[in-house]
Amino acid sequence: MPEQESIQSLEEDLRVLEEKLAARKTEATEEKDVFRDVLREHVESTKETVEKQPLTDTANPSYIPSTPAFNYAAQAKQKADDLREKEHHEQVEALVEVALTKGILAAMHVARHLNNLHLLDDFHDILIDEYYDKLIQARKIT
Repeated sequence: MPEQESIQSLEEDLRVLEEKLAARKTEATEEKDVFRDVLREHVESTKETVEKQPLTDTANPSYIPSTPAFNYAAQAKQKADDLREKEHHEQVEALVEVALTKGILAAMHVARHLNNLHLLDDFHDILIDEYYDKLIQARKIT
C-alpha cells in the first residue's frame, strides 16, 4: 500500500510539473509574439528611414549625410556587392549577422542595395527568431 500511495503522489507531482511547464511554454510563446511585433514595428520604421535616405546624391555634391548614414551607405554597397552572387540563404544569414553586429539599420542598408523583397522578408523572419534567442542568451531580456 505505501508503494501505491508513493506512486500516486509521484504521478500527481509529475502532473503538476507538466502543467507548470506547459504554462511556461505558453508564456514564452506569448513573449516571443510580443517581441516579434515590437521588432516588426522597429524594422518597418527603420525600413522607412532607410528608404528616405538616398543611396547616393550625385546631383548635389555639397550633400553630406550624417555620420552614421554615411558609414552605413559606404559599407552597405560594398557588402551588398559581396553578397550578390551568394545563395539566398547565405544572403539572409549575412544580413542577420550584420544586424546582430552593426545594428538593424546597417542591415537594412545592405538589404536595400540588394533590392530583393523576398530576401528582405526572409531576413525579417529569421532575424526575429535569432535576435530573440541572442537577447535571451545575453540576458538582455528574460
